[in-house]
Amino acid sequence: MSGDVRAAEYVLGLLEETARAEVARAADADATLKAEIAWWARRLAPLDAGADAAKPPTGTFDRIMARIEAAGVKEVPALPGTVTLRAGEGPWERIAQGVEKRTLWDDPATGRHAFLVRLAPGGVVPVHAHAADEECFVIEGDVAFGPLKLKAGDFHLAKRGMTHPAATSSGGAVFLISTQH
Repeated sequence: MSGDVRAAEYVLGLLEETARAEVARAADADATLKAEIAWWARRLAPLDAGADAAKPPTGTFDRIMARIEAAGVKEVPALPGTVTLRAGEGPWERIAQGVEKRTLWDDPATGRHAFLVRLAPGGVVPVHAHAADEECFVIEGDVAFGPLKLKAGDFHLAKRGMTHPAATSSGGAVFLISTQH
């Protein structure tokens, strides 16, 4: 096994439609990837065999949610010592043409913060220097830092003191940044 995670994600059905089509095309041209997909399909087949028998009756989830709401539970409380921000919470702020930022967490005491960047197709994050290490995880789409091309699932670390080329995207992207002020 080459450890190509795409093969397992492909078989498990975890890839979005575009990514799934890309993996299928790549497998047509890459015998190793094709073999890895076949290996994962055989390995995971026992999970699929009992899938129909394990499915709850239609409407089960809705009945469970109705009982929870009837009991007066609207939201699971936060875990002590944690911060939770739901997917639809928090505003996006425009920081440049085709670039938006959504702050997820900011700790003034330590200077650590995490935020999402949404880069429209053709959007540009200008050249910038890093006063601290900056972690970037691409959630969806494509991001290029000069000649370096990243896609969903890729991680990139820009070390303190490094000047970063402009970040661009041909198809749009969302990525997570974690760094220090």
